[in-house]
Amino acid sequence: MIFPKPSTKLSQRERVTLTSLEQDTHPMREALGLKHGHLMLTHFIERIRAPLARSIKLKSLDEGGRPADAVRRYLIHRLAEAAPEVIGKRATVAVTGRFADLCTAVLVACGLPEAGITKAIPAVGRGRAQ
Repeated sequence: MIFPKPSTKLSQRERVTLTSLEQDTHPMREALGLKHGHLMLTHFIERIRAPLARSIKLKSLDEGGRPADAVRRYLIHRLAEAAPEVIGKRATVAVTGRFADLCTAVLVACGLPEAGITKAIPAVGRGRAQ
């Protein structure tokens, strides 16, 4: 049983405070901690370890260099998906042309710097082709 039996305070309709509740349930909480503490500790250790393990795994795949601008790459990727409807043909990896002009116009309108957009287009295009 996890929940304690009603205390005499509850049965006498006295005011229940956090302090009285803490005092009334302390022995039960202590017993549960002793009985199931190893499970709780294992659970909390796993909750901490899992994100760290994922991060370490992702870091091991990192080839180095300056990190890419994730927002810029995402916008270019989404523009490449929408290119047939917007410019009438598939997106190309060329650094000039209608798709490059579209990317430049949209990203600048979104407040992103114009520098580096033409270099990001081929990288995103190669990533889409894989």
